[in-house]
Amino acid sequence: FDSFIIQAYLDGSTRAFDLGTQQSFPLTDCEPIAFYPPIVSDHADSENADTAQPAAIQPESQGELGVGDRHITSRVNVDEISPHSRPVPVQDRLKLEEFTAMARSDFQPLLLKKETEGWAALSSWTFDRFSSGELGEVHVEVTGKAGKRFPMKLKDYVLSFAAPSGEQAKEEDKEEKEGAKERETGYLRGWTYEHHAPVLMQDFQVPGFAKDWFEKLPKKEEPMFRWIFCGPSGSRTPLHVDPCMTHAWLAQIRGRKRFVLYSPSDLRHLYDAAGACVDIRNPDRARYPTFDLAVPYEVVLSPGDVLLVPAGWAHLVECVDDSISLTHNFLPKDNFPAVRACLLANRLGKAVQQREKQQRDDDSEEGGGSENSHVDRDK
Repeated sequence: FDSFIIQAYLDGSTRAFDLGTQQSFPLTDCEPIAFYPPIVSDHADSENADTAQPAAIQPESQGELGVGDRHITSRVNVDEISPHSRPVPVQDRLKLEEFTAMARSDFQPLLLKKETEGWAALSSWTFDRFSSGELGEVHVEVTGKAGKRFPMKLKDYVLSFAAPSGEQAKEEDKEEKEGAKERETGYLRGWTYEHHAPVLMQDFQVPGFAKDWFEKLPKKEEPMFRWIFCGPSGSRTPLHVDPCMTHAWLAQIRGRKRFVLYSPSDLRHLYDAAGACVDIRNPDRARYPTFDLAVPYEVVLSPGDVLLVPAGWAHLVECVDDSISLTHNFLPKDNFPAVRACLLANRLGKAVQQREKQQRDDDSEEGGGSENSHVDRDK
């Protein structure tokens, strides 16, 4: 944008100054755009990852997922992780000072065991509550097979997979029911509860480390990155990277949930040239030839656990049990300037497009008027 100067004001408004025409004009509203952050660090044991070749898979390493699952986690319904994965570090709590002192290269997932102490949600967010009273009458959008969304009342959705008592299914029944319930009922993924059930906001406290710099933006530009996820065992969110260079924290309220995570330095092993992501449960190694160089981190969350997912970390999420969890994505101070610049650039692009469209429309009207005059004279 060599010919423009972006002017940002303390009230959140912005204008663009066109150096060519010496005119300024307001920039239009826009939503924050999603993009992948740059690679910030490599694994200590993979300095030559760009040139290294995946190790040959020995017959004895074949697991339940077939040949070549050396770096693929097992799908299990117990509190354990695959021997091919690295464990996520654990501590009780994380203070804001600790979080801000972390070097970007040191960011990694972190399991916090006592961050939810005192939360009312741990006792009150039951399947019984979600399927009764005013809360049960709330309309939600459930994600079904192939990503299609369909509306339901919350109580109808919850009762489609959870027993009225809210108790989990017996362990011996889970293997048979896993996947089947997800196909039948879908997954309540990314429910913006603040709009539909603000009463739930009083049942928890945002962790002190999660200072959100999106709050520095005008309210109309602040994205709604605060969700509840609810669904039956077997429900999953495919491997993805969260948007806008945000970190995320997820609090597990009911049931257990499995996370498989990959460092930003491994993104090149997980995406093809077209930007399509690998299915880590059934990888196409012809399409993703270096997939086995990616090192998974894995953790199973229990009720009361909080997981910190740093910006840029790809992650797949699976419900081990019928599950309720709470997720907030937040923008850290260090990433605010880059995201703010993208917002301004996006505004500028929209404004330029609008001006160009208006100019084309004006030119078309002028041309049409001349042609019509000519036709009238011929008549």
